[in-house]
Amino acid sequence: MHIIDFYPFQLPPSLEATEVNIERIKSFARAVRLESRMAVEFCHESWFNDETVDMCREAPAKIVSVDSPVGTWIESGNGIVYIGMYGRTAWYAHDYSRGKLKEGPRRCLASSRGECMCSSITITGCSRMLWRS
Repeated sequence: MHIIDFYPFQLPPSLEATEVNIERIKSFARAVRLESRMAVEFCHESWFNDETVDMCREAPAKIVSVDSPVGTWIESGNGIVYIGMYGRTAWYAHDYSRGKLKEGPRRCLASSRGECMCSSITITGCSRMLWRS
């Protein structure tokens, strides 16, 4: 058992899915040897595809799903959905209504067979929530 379940690594919205960047992520994953405790958050829409999911499964690394101005991408990374909620209209400047906050876990649990962790950063602060199905 580990004290820390995930070590999240957030990639900048400007970092696109290129062969060079894919190899950098794979190399980094090998070097840090966190395996399934590594959680990668892709913020550029070029990463929102099945190839990224496959790459993370092979690493093995968790995918941090996102709800952001770039788009919403919810994926199960090795049985766990971890979603960063950063605002739909502007980065870090969105106040999620109760309904929108409830939507995240519903979508997470619908796409996973295990756990859903939500990291919500809004005008009113930051919260982290964990749900199990």
